[in-house]
Amino acid sequence: LDEIRATAEANLRKALENLINDFEVLEMTEEVIELADTYLYYRHLPRGDALHLASESIGEMNF
Repeated sequence: LDEIRATAEANLRKALENLINDFEVLEMTEEVIELADTYLYYRHLPRGDALHLASESIGEMNF
């Protein structure tokens, strides 16, 4: 969401906001943070990516 809000071009930002309008926003719980820390311990990846992976895992997202 932060990346979309940071989009400089207003028309593009609005289009992106409309695109995700019906998406479910997952909570950043302590469980998610702990799992992300585990990912970071075993793998070298950006913290944001680890948080995304952890929230998707905990939230049982299927892609």
